[in-house]
Amino acid sequence: MMVAKISPGRWYCLEFMLRNNIPRQKYGQLSAWVDGVLIGHVEKIRFLNSEKIKIQRLAVYDYFGGSDYEDASPKDQRIYVDNLVISRKPIGCFAPNP
Repeated sequence: MMVAKISPGRWYCLEFMLRNNIPRQKYGQLSAWVDGVLIGHVEKIRFLNSEKIKIQRLAVYDYFGGSDYEDASPKDQRIYVDNLVISRKPIGCFAPNP
């Protein structure tokens, strides 16, 4: 898996793909791209075990740190999210970053 370095003061295009599985089958997938470059892909994931479970919400969180003071961020940090899109098909980045 590739590590993407994110620098402050610049906009990035982050894309994530989740392909769910049929309950009890192990073929779910997760992928991630930064500015159109694939940085991670995992296959053969079983997210669901029951047909009664449905996706009901999506939450976007940013988190930096760990479980104690030593892992915490050394300063306050902010993230701005713009043009959030949820789609059944890939849409790609809107335009190159200037």
